[in-house]
This record gives sequence, structure tokens and C-alpha cells, in this order.
Amino acid sequence: MMFDKDKKWYVGRTRARQEKKIKLRLNDLGVENYIPLRQEVHVYANGRRKKVEVPLLPNLMFIRVEPDSRFALLAQLGGLWMQYVVDRFTGSSMVVPDKQVEDFIRLVESRDATLNVEDLHLRKGDRVCVKDGAFAGLEGECLELRGKTRVVVRIEGLTVLSVEVPAKYLEKTGK
Repeated sequence: MMFDKDKKWYVGRTRARQEKKIKLRLNDLGVENYIPLRQEVHVYANGRRKKVEVPLLPNLMFIRVEPDSRFALLAQLGGLWMQYVVDRFTGSSMVVPDKQVEDFIRLVESRDATLNVEDLHLRKGDRVCVKDGAFAGLEGECLELRGKTRVVVRIEGLTVLSVEVPAKYLEKTGK
């Protein structure tokens, strides 16, 4: 996936259940964006079951814009409310590196894995790269959870996704 180097990925916070409406508006404006979705089965009172897509990270979405135009974009949302998540370390809008977003999208869109959204307070492990299998090239943090080797993709201060990967496919990067 190649990205325009002048644009950066920002994290936007929305009102409850407005993620998809804002996504449609951003699409109309030609703004690159991403909402990680997962499928759930909702069971209604009459026993009817329906598969629905719901946000993996409720009230959050990723928006790719040029830094100078990110605030002007908020005024173009046509009455929909969104604000940028503030990085608690820098005090400015949270920017997520392209590689992290690329790896995050790859995990979410994969049908080969069962994802877990992990607790943000995981202890740091070795930096690893997956060298073989469905996730070859994915970079993340190695974690052992309940006796299973998992690779963690962390968007600092926001969320953590993990996927089980056989230890033999991992190579320490030392970064």
C-alpha cells in the first residue's frame, strides 16, 4: 500500500453510531478514511438473527489528510460531529505512522485470523517481524498470552490488536 507522503493519518473521535455517516461524508469529499469493522450476529426479541457490521473501536476512525487542512475538514462534515484525538504525550492531534495503519488494516481485513482487542497496559516485549505465513512482513511486538505466541500491533495511546502466530514464523528485529 503506497501513501501520499504529504498526508498523515489522524484519529478522529465521533459521537456514538455516527462513524458510518461520517465515513460516507468523507468519501463524498474525497478524503481517505478507515473504520475498522467486525461482524456480529444480533438476535432480536422475535428470535430473528441478523449479521451486522459494527465498529471494532466504537466512536473512532482514521482520517488521512494534509496537516494544514485537518481542522478545515471538520467544518465540511455537514452537521456531523468529530474531533481529533489528542496525543497525551505531545498535546497535539494524534498522528499514526503509515506502517502502523497499514499493518492494522491488514489484520482487521484478514479472514485468516481471530483478532483480540487487547488491554492497553500490556508490558513491552521484543519487536518482531513475521517472516512466513499469512502475515509475512507484519511488524509488531511479541507477546505470550495464555501460553500462545501472539504478535501485537499497537497504535500508541489508542488500541492494541493481536493475532496468534507460530513462534517459528517470528524473527526478532531489535528495533
